[in-house]
Amino acid sequence: MTNETILIIGSNQKEADALISEKIKRNGIKGLNNPDLLTLIPVGKSIGIDQVKSARAFLSKKPISATCKLLIIKEGGKLTHEAQNALLKTLEEPNKSSQIIIVANKETELIPTVLSRCKKIRVGESEQIPGEINKLAKHFLNETTGGRLSTIDEHKDIFTDRELTVWFINSLISIARADLNKNSIKFLELCQKVEKDIKTTNVNPRLAVEYLATSELM
Repeated sequence: MTNETILIIGSNQKEADALISEKIKRNGIKGLNNPDLLTLIPVGKSIGIDQVKSARAFLSKKPISATCKLLIIKEGGKLTHEAQNALLKTLEEPNKSSQIIIVANKETELIPTVLSRCKKIRVGESEQIPGEINKLAKHFLNETTGGRLSTIDEHKDIFTDRELTVWFINSLISIARADLNKNSIKFLELCQKVEKDIKTTNVNPRLAVEYLATSELM
């Protein structure tokens, strides 16, 4: 069985460190100097492609004493675009003798192709849909098509942010689930499709919400 890459998202460093410590313990790794453990941190302002190449070489070897080789990438948002693409080759071919844990403050810090290959765990404030966005979603559902498009334009700071847009759609999904009928079920399915597209492709988040706003299911 292969090991999924884990992406820890959020600004709560204490909680993220606790999750990492638990994973280290479960892998039978004792001490931070263990040869089966490698932690990548920024050199200067970024984590570059050479660091990722070294990490890939580390992961290609069999574990010495642990259950599997463990690569931890702290401050994943500082991975350069080239480094993320280099890492992608490893993410596409996971195996049972190695595992990767990436820590990032926001999903938007990583490219969609990396995100789509990670199991996401949210910590701290990121676990909650912000009240402002939840309120905005309720307002959005009660508007006309024109009103919804105006709302999108007025809140473009939200709808140009991929992660905030996903939170917004999650709020729409929660509302739809609370009042299930034939139309809301179809709308729920549409929201889930749009959410997946935003998470796994390069689709413009604002255009994705505009597509929802003009749907006949609204």
